[in-house]
Amino acid sequence: MAAISTRGHSAGDSRGEVLVRPTKSHFERVNVAVRIRPFLPHEGAGGSAAVYVAPGKPNAVVIPSQYDDRDLEFDAVLGPDRSQHEVYDHVALPIVQEVLDGYNGTILCYGQTGTGKTFTLGNADHANWKNPDTAGVIPRAASTLFERIAATPDCEYSVRVSYIQVYMEIISDLLTPTGAKLRIREDPDNGVFLSGVTEYPVRSVREVMHYVDMGNRHRATAFTNMNAVSSRSHALITITVEKRSKFKPSEHEDEFKELGGADATLKTIGQLRLVDLAGSECVKKSQSTGVRLKEAEAINLSLLALGNCVHALAELSKRRNRQSEGASALHVPFRDSKLTRLLQDALGGNCKTALIVTVGPASSNSHESFNSLKFGQRAMLVRQRAVVNEIADYKTMYIRLRSKVDELMDRINELEWELEQKTFENEELRRRLGIEGDADVGHSRKSDDLVRAHEEEKKRLLQFMKQKLEDEVGKLKQFHVREMERQKKRVLEEEAKKRSELEAALDAERAKMERVWAEYEKVKESLRDQVASLKRDMVGRDEVTRQQREADEARQEIERLRLENQNLRSQLDIASSGKKTVSSKSVSLESTERLAALYMRREERRMISSVFEHWKQVVEIHRESNWEWETMIHAQDTDRHSKARDVRANGASVRL
Repeated sequence: MAAISTRGHSAGDSRGEVLVRPTKSHFERVNVAVRIRPFLPHEGAGGSAAVYVAPGKPNAVVIPSQYDDRDLEFDAVLGPDRSQHEVYDHVALPIVQEVLDGYNGTILCYGQTGTGKTFTLGNADHANWKNPDTAGVIPRAASTLFERIAATPDCEYSVRVSYIQVYMEIISDLLTPTGAKLRIREDPDNGVFLSGVTEYPVRSVREVMHYVDMGNRHRATAFTNMNAVSSRSHALITITVEKRSKFKPSEHEDEFKELGGADATLKTIGQLRLVDLAGSECVKKSQSTGVRLKEAEAINLSLLALGNCVHALAELSKRRNRQSEGASALHVPFRDSKLTRLLQDALGGNCKTALIVTVGPASSNSHESFNSLKFGQRAMLVRQRAVVNEIADYKTMYIRLRSKVDELMDRINELEWELEQKTFENEELRRRLGIEGDADVGHSRKSDDLVRAHEEEKKRLLQFMKQKLEDEVGKLKQFHVREMERQKKRVLEEEAKKRSELEAALDAERAKMERVWAEYEKVKESLRDQVASLKRDMVGRDEVTRQQREADEARQEIERLRLENQNLRSQLDIASSGKKTVSSKSVSLESTERLAALYMRREERRMISSVFEHWKQVVEIHRESNWEWETMIHAQDTDRHSKARDVRANGASVRL
C-alpha cells in the first residue's frame, strides 16, 4: 500500500515551498461535452424534445431552427439515457489520470439553473455516494485517485482537499466557516491561488466525501420556481496530489551516492479542481425577489464575465491560428470577477480542462439551452498549455546532465570508430590494388584529407559538446543563483511582514495598555472623589449625631422640669391641707398664691410643649436625613466595589 502523508497545511504555505519547473509541455484545447437531462414532471414528460442528440451523429446536438439551422458538434454528447458512469468515463477519467502524473486538471459544469450540474458532479446526493446510479464525478474521481495510489506502492503520496464558494463576489472557506474573506494572490511561479484557504489531508474516498458533506452544509442554496434546491454560489473543490518517487539514475550510481543523492526524489504536484457553477437564471421565470434577486444578479454578472473571458480567449486562438499581428495584444478580462480570476489557469493556462454543458430538452428553455451550447462552442476554441509540475532537484538535474554528456561522448566514440574503420578499409583497398607512384601518392593525399576532415569534424563536435556542456552548466548556475535570490527575497519579505505584524500587534497592545491605564487613572480619581465625599458624609453624620445628642439632653431636661413641677405641686397640696383655721387675710393670700401657681404651671406647660414640639421636629428631620445619607453611602459603596472589581479584571487581562 502506498504511503500517504497526513500532514496538513494551508494552500498559502505550500506555494512558497520550492520552485515548480514546468516540463513536457504541449498545447491542447478545452474538451467540451454536452449532457441533456430528462424531462421534468412540470415540463410534460413524454413530449417531443426541442434539444436532442442528432440522429446518426452521436457527437452533435439538434436545436430549434430559429436559433441555428445546423447541428452543433462537440467532443461528446450524452443524452438523457446515459448513466453517471458513462459521463465520468467520457469526460473526467482522462483528466483524473493526468493529475496523478503531475498535471493540473479542471472539470467545470456550466448551464441553466435546474439542468443537473450539481447532480452530474455528485454533489446533490453526497450522502449516497456509494450508489452507482447517483454517484457523480466527485466520488468517482476520488475513487480513481486512491486506486491508482494503491497500485504504486514504490511512491509516496500526499492528498489534500479544500472547498470554497464564491457568493455574491465574496470568497469564503466552506470547511472553516469563520466568516473571514479569502484573498486572491498571484505568484510568478505558481500562478493564481487563494491565501489562507484550509486544506485537510485525506486518505480515503470516505474522508473526501466527509469534507464535501461538511462544506455542503455551509453552502448557500435556496428554493426558486425553477429549482427546489438552487445553488446560489459557485463552488470549487480542489484535490491536491503530491507525489514523491525515488530517482534511480541509469549510470553514475557511485558518483550519485557520493553526492548524497541516495535519498533524492522526484516530486510532482497535481491539482484537480471540480467546479460547480451556479446556474444562469431568468428572473422572469424564477420570480426571485429580495435577497434571491440580488443573488441572481450576482450569479448572472459573474457568468457574463466568464463568457467574456472565453470569447476573448477563443478570438485570441483564432488570431494565433491565422498568425495575426494583434494576437498577443488582445485583452482577456479575467479581473472583472472573482470567479474568472480563480479560473484564470483553467482557461488558457497551465491546466487540462474539461467542460460539461448541461441543457434541458424542453422547448420552454430553448433560448437558455442555445446560449449554453454557444458557450461550449466558444470554449472548444480555447487553447491551453498543460505542463507537468515538477520540483527542482539539483542532484537529479546534475545526474541528468551527466547522462546527456555521456550520450554525446558515446556518439563521439562511435564516430572515431567509424573513422578508424574507414582508414583501415582505405589501406586494405590500396594494398589490394597495388597502387604505386603518383597514383599512390594522390590516393594517399585523398586518404589523408579524409582523415583530416574526420579529425576536424571530431574536434568541431568535441568543441560543440564542450560549449553545450558549459552552457548547460552556466544555465544551471544561473538557475541556482536566481532560485537562491528568490528564496532570499521571499525570506526577507516574510521577515519584514512578520516584523510589521509584530510591530502592529505591539502598537495595538501599547494602545490597549494606555487605554487601560487611562481608565485606571479615571477610576482612581473617581475613587478619590468618592473617598472625599464619604469623608464629608462622615462629617455630616457626626453633626446629626451631635444634634441627636442635644435632643436627648433636651428631653432629659424636660423630664427633670416635669419632675420638679410634680414636687412643687405635691408640696403645695400638703401646705394647703394643713391650714384649716385661717383668717380672711390668709384665705386671700392662699387665693393669690393659687392663682400665681396656676399661672406658672400654665406658662411652664406652654413652654415645655413648645420646646418638645421643636425638638420632635428636629429629631424627625435628622432621622430622615440620616436614612438618606445611609442609602447614598450604601449605593456609593456598591459602585466603588464594582469599579474596583473591573479594574482588577482589566489588570489581570493586561498581565496575561
